[in-house]
Amino acid sequence: MADAEDFLPTGYTPTVELMVEKAKCPECGLKSFEDVRAWANAHVRATGHPVALTFLYDVRDEHWLERFPYERQAEIENLRRRP
Repeated sequence: MADAEDFLPTGYTPTVELMVEKAKCPECGLKSFEDVRAWANAHVRATGHPVALTFLYDVRDEHWLERFPYERQAEIENLRRRP
């Protein structure tokens, strides 16, 4: 069985940064976006409901912007400069 790392381009060293974490109880509709593991643990103990945890990561490497065409890089730079 292949790991996800087997499909990364050669020389690619990802920077892993947690962007969003969410816990949601599908039975009662409650959600949490902070300290989701602790919230989920407490909710399961208190109610017995199953809880869905979602973790979204940014895994771009430090050179991701350099792979865009020059025009796209300039467009992104202009958007970053706006107040």
